[in-house]
Amino acid sequence: KKIETFVQADYDVKMYSKDYPKDSIKTPQDSGRGLQNTLTQQLNKYDEQNRPEICQARVYKSLVQTQGGVEKEGTSYEVVLGVWENEKDFNPEKIKFLGAIDKRKDAFGHTIFSMGVFSTLYGADKLKRQILEEDKSFSDAHAEVIVSGVHKTLPEYFIKEYTEAGCPVI
Repeated sequence: KKIETFVQADYDVKMYSKDYPKDSIKTPQDSGRGLQNTLTQQLNKYDEQNRPEICQARVYKSLVQTQGGVEKEGTSYEVVLGVWENEKDFNPEKIKFLGAIDKRKDAFGHTIFSMGVFSTLYGADKLKRQILEEDKSFSDAHAEVIVSGVHKTLPEYFIKEYTEAGCPVI
């Protein structure tokens, strides 16, 4: 069986006797369409605010503010500049003065370039901002956590904070 639901907003239902002239009761025109437009606008705004990258940026900003200065034994942070299939395509000219650039291979043989080793997220965030000021081509640069030698993304390490905010954790 099919269940249908009808919603009407901003309409005051008045109760009248049978004798009251029926033509004096006026129904708002297109009330359903107005409600649908309002709902569509609200859903679009919600979707825009909760895109994965916006959600993750919001949590990252909060983490820097609330836990940016926290040091934990066995935990450090670095800034990952990106992953290159061909390491010869990597051009660090505009940022190399900021510090040593490290490289390592991932499971697919791609080269991951990174900079810095910091005891706090705040240190890594500061370097990330400096890198972006010098060279916008590193827009994908991000902080990464190293726990006892194992590299983790921030959503992996701070999984509780990201899932509570409704962010997808990949």
